[in-house]
Amino acid sequence: MSLKKIPTIIKARPSKEFPKWMLPDPEPVPEERMFNGKPYSGWYGRAHLLDLEGWIDNPRLDIPVEKWKEKHAGRLPDNEALLEIMLEHSVDVKVEEEDEEDDADGRRSRRNKLLELAQSISLNEVRTPLILTYDKRILDGNRRYFATLYLYQLTDDEDARERFETIPVWVLPKLIKKIDEDRILTELNSINDCQVRWPYSVLAKRIYEDYTQRGMDYDALAKKYHSYTKSRLKNIVEATKVANEFITHHDDSLEAKDIAYRKLIWFDELKRSNRVAMENDEFREGIFDAILADNPPFSSHKDFLRLGDIFNNLEAWKCLTENGGKTALKQARFIVERERFEGKADAQSQMNRVNSLLQGVTNGPGFGLIDGEVLTTFHELATHVPNPGMDAQAKMSLAMELMNSLTSKELPRLSEEFLGEITAVLERVRNQVKAHRKR
Repeated sequence: MSLKKIPTIIKARPSKEFPKWMLPDPEPVPEERMFNGKPYSGWYGRAHLLDLEGWIDNPRLDIPVEKWKEKHAGRLPDNEALLEIMLEHSVDVKVEEEDEEDDADGRRSRRNKLLELAQSISLNEVRTPLILTYDKRILDGNRRYFATLYLYQLTDDEDARERFETIPVWVLPKLIKKIDEDRILTELNSINDCQVRWPYSVLAKRIYEDYTQRGMDYDALAKKYHSYTKSRLKNIVEATKVANEFITHHDDSLEAKDIAYRKLIWFDELKRSNRVAMENDEFREGIFDAILADNPPFSSHKDFLRLGDIFNNLEAWKCLTENGGKTALKQARFIVERERFEGKADAQSQMNRVNSLLQGVTNGPGFGLIDGEVLTTFHELATHVPNPGMDAQAKMSLAMELMNSLTSKELPRLSEEFLGEITAVLERVRNQVKAHRKR
């Protein structure tokens, strides 16, 4: 029985000498790295920032570069132009976040990601080296390169510039093949590095503890959590405070703690979108109860928008807090929108709306479900509505119809005084008609 030959892994060896463009101090050292299941031995060291150029063929910049070329007679952008393209391309347009992702960062609309990276580098310098080919082409770290270049150009202070003059690099072997470059690019840009960030609620809890227990002000918090602005940190502290009030309202129940942990973004939106209403105990407690109701009206942070408008409308607030469920929230919003529209409409538009609603009610089975008091109020109000199209005989016919509709139970309730008034009215009508006919 012959033994099968076991294949050996051939490592791509580095050149005997590191590239001349790498800085000799500190001296570059050989370092092996794994990409896509294959080891590569390269050189780790530093390079001067201005000796490098940005990766113009970066697939992320295909369209922005083509647009730039259209505006500039087809010529390729230089490094300075590429930096401007990168800055413009790195604006984070507002993204809708799903609650399931438990992340409120997406609502920090139009934050520039390249400037955020520059802020991090300014604080901690470049911690992950750029990956370059032996002939100085950047394969990974284009954003780190341009963020550092931005910081380098930002100041004329030589001492400040010195921090960003050089940048850490890892350089591939000289005789690397194209297929290996592709393997490395794929690994770096499409394979998940399996890093799991803290969820929003965990980070918010730490920020809140730093603020309340460790006495850190917002300047100190912004320095520690440098990817967050002071206004964002303030919102996080306020949201966590509201979440704690919610837990206390529900007697520290495990269910309340679970909601506060998983859905802190709800309390963030509740506070930010309803600041005035949140000062009212009735509103705050009503929403806290609704969140843990058997059939809650909320399932997304968007459901907490404009709850203050609903609270300010008695009918809408009653609908939300007494009916429950998503339908109740939709109905409450409809009531608010309806009244906002009808409040701006003129009298004719409002009467058209009334007629349309009445037509729908009279043609359906709805009358049997309407409370008697509501119908009485309607008829009392209807007596004040003028009717220019109805002549005298039609009005009298309507009056007779109403009197004839009285039942044997209702008639005995009429007082003698009221009957006398009816008789007097009829006599007046008769006398005026006779007087008119004698003319």
